[in-house]
Amino acid sequence: MAQHVGMSMGTVQHYFADREAMLDFVLDYVQQQRTARIERAVQALATPTPAAILDALVDEILTADETNQVFERVNAMFFDRARRHPATAERLGQGRAEVIRLFTGLLDGSGLNGRTEPVQAAGVLWALLESLPTAITLGQHTSLSARTVVHRHLASITKETVR
Repeated sequence: MAQHVGMSMGTVQHYFADREAMLDFVLDYVQQQRTARIERAVQALATPTPAAILDALVDEILTADETNQVFERVNAMFFDRARRHPATAERLGQGRAEVIRLFTGLLDGSGLNGRTEPVQAAGVLWALLESLPTAITLGQHTSLSARTVVHRHLASITKETVR
C-alpha cells in the first residue's frame, strides 16, 4: 500500500497503528465518498420525490465511470476480507441494514403495488444494486442495460413510475 501511494512504510505507520486501522480508514473513506456522491445527486433533483430519489440512487450506483470502478474494486476486496474477518463482516452488514431501511422508506413513498412487502422489495433492490456493478465491471452488462433491469423491476413492484 505504501509503495502504491508513493509513501515510505514509516510514513504510513505514523498515521496508522496497524493494518486493521489502515483498512478501516479505507473502508470509511470509500463509503463516505459514495455517500457524498449520492447525496449530491439527490440534492440536484428539482423535485425530490421518493421515485426520483430512487432513480438518482440507481443512476449513481450503476454509472460506469472510474469512480464507481474504484468503489467496485474496494468492495470486492472488503467482501473477500469479510469472509475471514468477523468485524468487517459486521460493519458491512450494518451498512446493508441502513441501505435496506432507506430503500424501504423510499419504496413505501413510491407506492408499492399492494402485492409486495416493502422490506422484501428493498432487499431485492439492494441485491440487484449490489451485484450489477460487478456485472458491469466484468462486461456482462452495460450501465444502460443494468439500469434497465433495475427500472423494470421497480416498475413491476411500484404504482408510481420510476424511470
